[in-house]
Amino acid sequence: MENFFNSDCHLHTNYSYCGSPEMTVERIANLMKKKGIRCIAITDHSSHFYLERNANRMKACRNSG
Repeated sequence: MENFFNSDCHLHTNYSYCGSPEMTVERIANLMKKKGIRCIAITDHSSHFYLERNANRMKACRNSG
């Protein structure tokens, strides 16, 4: 089972109508670290305009430790 890892394939950020205001990219990144989640899929469907911004913010969180 060494090929398996924790993931969450359905998350909404605070930019989605379905997301809660406290689900910022930074908070999601911190929760991932805390819970040992290595892969996520952000499924915001109200707008694609934040895709690049969220991706850049997630990379910044990953690079900050």
